[in-house]
Amino acid sequence: MKWVKHIRIRHLFTEEEDYESVKQCMGDIATVLEAEKFPKYLTKPCRNIPEEYSLAVANNILNDIYDYADMERIWIE
Repeated sequence: MKWVKHIRIRHLFTEEEDYESVKQCMGDIATVLEAEKFPKYLTKPCRNIPEEYSLAVANNILNDIYDYADMERIWIE
């Protein structure tokens, strides 16, 4: 498969699991994806992480982002 674009976000991930760290990480990811013209339905949830179950919610959002990227042949690293 030929990838049409490469986007680097791995350096934004955190190993911390507290709410503020997860919120910051997802906000930074949203900034990168917005600059790459990702749909708002994927970037908006990154900026609205709930305090309860924030890590699980963030992981679900990232799954959706990776699924979209695969469909659009965008390599996310």
